[in-house]
Amino acid sequence: GGVPDFAARRAADVLEYLGHPRVSVMDGGIGAWISDGRPTSDIPADASAGDFVAKINEDILADAEWIQARLEDPNVAVIDARPADQYAGYSNRGLREGHIPGAGNLYFVELLQSEEVPRLKPRDEVEALFAAAGAGPDKTVVSYCQIGMRASYNYLSARHLGYDVNVCDQSGQEWGGREDLPAETGSGGD
Repeated sequence: GGVPDFAARRAADVLEYLGHPRVSVMDGGIGAWISDGRPTSDIPADASAGDFVAKINEDILADAEWIQARLEDPNVAVIDARPADQYAGYSNRGLREGHIPGAGNLYFVELLQSEEVPRLKPRDEVEALFAAAGAGPDKTVVSYCQIGMRASYNYLSARHLGYDVNVCDQSGQEWGGREDLPAETGSGGD
């Protein structure tokens, strides 16, 4: 526990992109499993080859051009999964300051009951957090962050709520690295 399992969330995004029909992530990860007193083993499980054949599902991705074309679309809610200081434009790790114009801010950690055991908050609380960031079941939600890892939490959480959701795979690296794309600073995005 203690550190959100980015790898599992990111792997789920990738499997959905590859068209896998059954993608799930254990709520809270191994930290929650252990915290619940469930059994663990250090002996690897036997595995057998499967028959999965990838069929790319590009519909879950939103790149810079996709987002730019929908900046004024009231039916699209772009959500920045970074902490408030990065969203506002500070500490952007070498990229241009700011966030995608009109984007709401929902730092992925706010969705968790705790960072020690990163289980998702109850559904009504998660819905309220998305609503406060400008997203809901009546909009296409686009999740982004710096490199796509934190965005995967918001992506899977929105999907869990049944929202139409896309993930910006190249995230802030793509948007923040291009001077031809607009950016906002401060706590705007309303």
